[in-house]
Amino acid sequence: GISRLSLDLIFAIPGQSLTQWQADLEQAIAFGPEHLSCYGLVYEPGTPLRGRLDRGEVERVDEDLEAKMYEWTIERLGQAGYEQYEISNWSRSDEACRHNLLYWNNRNWWPLGPSASGHLDGWRWRNLPKLGRYLETEGLSPIRDLERLDEDGRIGERLMMGLRCMAGFPQEAIEEMLAGEGGARRRPIMDKHLHDGLLEWSDGHLRLSEQGVL
Repeated sequence: GISRLSLDLIFAIPGQSLTQWQADLEQAIAFGPEHLSCYGLVYEPGTPLRGRLDRGEVERVDEDLEAKMYEWTIERLGQAGYEQYEISNWSRSDEACRHNLLYWNNRNWWPLGPSASGHLDGWRWRNLPKLGRYLETEGLSPIRDLERLDEDGRIGERLMMGLRCMAGFPQEAIEEMLAGEGGARRRPIMDKHLHDGLLEWSDGHLRLSEQGVL
């Protein structure tokens, strides 16, 4: 009875080979999901896995092998009829994740549940993380980590998140952002990445190049 299926997969986990990742992804494709997220493992600070890495108990996958895993993922999912619309996300036609697009396009969302994060017109916050206290609360959850970025921070975040999308930004949006605070600092950085082939103009949009996506 599930009409839309999305699977999240992580590659470049300790000890994983290219062959193992290929087998994992082939199995995922065989399920026929409308959407797939494929993320390279990140060793987040403060997590048990990061602690094991710092103590030398696990070893990172070689970055060249991780790149091969990612490049093969792009190729294989394209063959299987999935469109890559974001660095780590692929979908069937018209099946992009509307939830995630809210993040990448800097729109508003409301948090439901403990530890959920919300965003409303530049304000961001996080619900109380403890399940017991969350369930005891009547009405809206108490919040943690209330934050509002200044204009320069909002522009930087909009660029960072939006450039994750394959479509990139139309030129008028780029000019609007560069006209704001921090534009004088960002324009030469953008020009350098264009010169180095990490960014490109395509159909009037600034986007990551194939090398830039890596």
